[in-house]
Amino acid sequence: MTVNIVNDIPIITIGIIVFISNLVLFIIAFIAVGKDFERYTIYSSFFLAILIYILEVIVQVETPLVDDLMINLIFGILIQGIGMAIIFYQNSSTGGTDIVAKIINKYFNLEIGKALLLADFMIVFLVGISFDKTLGLYALLGIIFNFYVIDNFIKGLKKKSNIFIISERSFEINDFIYKYIRVRFNNFLC
Repeated sequence: MTVNIVNDIPIITIGIIVFISNLVLFIIAFIAVGKDFERYTIYSSFFLAILIYILEVIVQVETPLVDDLMINLIFGILIQGIGMAIIFYQNSSTGGTDIVAKIINKYFNLEIGKALLLADFMIVFLVGISFDKTLGLYALLGIIFNFYVIDNFIKGLKKKSNIFIISERSFEINDFIYKYIRVRFNNFLC
């Protein structure tokens, strides 16, 4: 219903709607979250748009790789969820409902994936009403799976390990480990 109304107005395109809504959300995010988040979000959203355009020109995929909607959903969410987790971990977003999720995350201390689930729920609800109940249920399944992937991937990024070695020769062991790891790490980077 809503999309048909928008498509009937020739001067309003989906691109213009996305641009205007992102502009409003960028202003709200600048006020609510801060300028560092806003700066990284603008960079990420423009870089994402450019990258999508380049990939569309290079790859030109006309149809899904497979006809199974569930396989497409699972792999799409895995790829998207990991990418979004990395972006959120760096205190950024790609615009849109990501900004709403970051605001919910900041003010309600909710994990970012769950906040994104809340932000996307209304859109998924409208998809179910406007288009097809089956697509709406797939979309609901997708955002649930997406929050799970994002939150768990971020938890994995935050994990750190400590090693304690108790020995009478602790200084020698420390020197060996420091030199060994430093040499291996430097060789790895070169």
